[in-house]
Amino acid sequence: MTQEILKARMERFTRIAKLLAILVSLAYGYYFVSSVYLLAVGRMRLEALLPGLLLTAFVIGILFLSFRVIFSLRRDCSPFTLANARRLRGIGLLLIVYELLQSALSSVMTASMAKALSTAGEQVSVHISLGGLLIVTGLAVFSLSYVFQYGVQLQQLSDETL
Repeated sequence: MTQEILKARMERFTRIAKLLAILVSLAYGYYFVSSVYLLAVGRMRLEALLPGLLLTAFVIGILFLSFRVIFSLRRDCSPFTLANARRLRGIGLLLIVYELLQSALSSVMTASMAKALSTAGEQVSVHISLGGLLIVTGLAVFSLSYVFQYGVQLQQLSDETL
């Protein structure tokens, strides 16, 4: 594969990643704006908003590290860098902790949203958990970080041989 084809594919991949980040940001932005609205009109208390903000912070961290990996792949000749291995390890850990926190906080979030909207006669169903899928994904990404770390070692050996 030529360098031009690889660069073109990375540009396409970067555009798709940006689009996905925008969509995720819009979804979390909608949650945040609607929660702030409910807080402003007195239907929700601040402590009910905090679990959602905590989970949003985790998503922002995952997106930030993901973009650092993507732009590193676009910039560097080799994806096998120690920085990328650390970033992948961080993404894996954030995914695992996010799923555990989300599972623990989902009942609190559902109860607070139901209480906030019950006066308006609206029904609420908040169920965001993916049934442990993010834990498995986090473990896979965490394992992949060690593959990248091994790739760094192989890259160094290859560079030293030449």
